[in-house]
Amino acid sequence: KSYKEGIIIFKLQQEKIWNKIKIDSLKLKKFYEKTKLNYKFPNRVAFHEIFVLSKSLINNIFNKLKKGADFDSLALKYTERRNYKSKAGNFGLVAVSYGELSKKAYSLKKPGDFSKPFKYTRGWSIVKLDKKVPSKIKSFKQAKAEVISAYQNKLSKNLENKYINELKKIYQPVFNYHVLRNAFKKNIN
Repeated sequence: KSYKEGIIIFKLQQEKIWNKIKIDSLKLKKFYEKTKLNYKFPNRVAFHEIFVLSKSLINNIFNKLKKGADFDSLALKYTERRNYKSKAGNFGLVAVSYGELSKKAYSLKKPGDFSKPFKYTRGWSIVKLDKKVPSKIKSFKQAKAEVISAYQNKLSKNLENKYINELKKIYQPVFNYHVLRNAFKKNIN
């Protein structure tokens, strides 16, 4: 019975709501303009990391960096983090909230600055700041998928409310909330 009623409800929603949703590009653009503050890139950071398991090795690498050695060359040579050795420890552009490494990199002042060695997971790391990108509103093109989803949700909610109101006019349901409250009272006998 539940399955059958679920199918009926699904078909009704499909016919009365989902099939009526049409994405109009002009209305979508207007919707974006009204709600664009909802579509932002977070603060982001691009950085490289040198990760090794040995504290003495990370201190040796740090001394080379202080003497002017190239960070990327040392990262390519020494990084022990799986899948990052071939990329010379390059994490690319990620949200600052990505993790401890991104937060550490974002705390550095200017591109090219690198951190002191610090304990991280089961080893030691040094991060180098490549660039900081502050939070900004996404362009319509960048936010289009999110805008479409939000617009569809808004339209479907409006159509659903309209359909429910039509049903209420036809069937005029009576809600006996006081009876429902009594149904859940504890039996005191």
